[in-house]
Amino acid sequence: RIPTNDAASKERERLLRTAFSKFDTNGDGALTLSEVKQAMKALGQGLSNAEAMAIMETFDEDSSGTINIEEFSKWQNSRLPQSVGIPSAIKKSVEAGDRS
Repeated sequence: RIPTNDAASKERERLLRTAFSKFDTNGDGALTLSEVKQAMKALGQGLSNAEAMAIMETFDEDSSGTINIEEFSKWQNSRLPQSVGIPSAIKKSVEAGDRS
């Protein structure tokens, strides 16, 4: 579970969960290497295989070969401090998905 303690945190959690669901294209509750690369491409940051593997190795804490929602949250929170809010690219990606 992603900890929440106020309205901003709850909105952050909602956006992260929505983004995770959008990026989890096969709907199995975990991001594969391919889905991580696709997610970053959707956020305007294409990755090489080596860069995507580095993300997997860093944030796949349970060594499952995938990134679950908790690991995804830690990954995104490592990119920006909790106080900053969700990156605009994730918001735009989620909003685009809401319209489709």
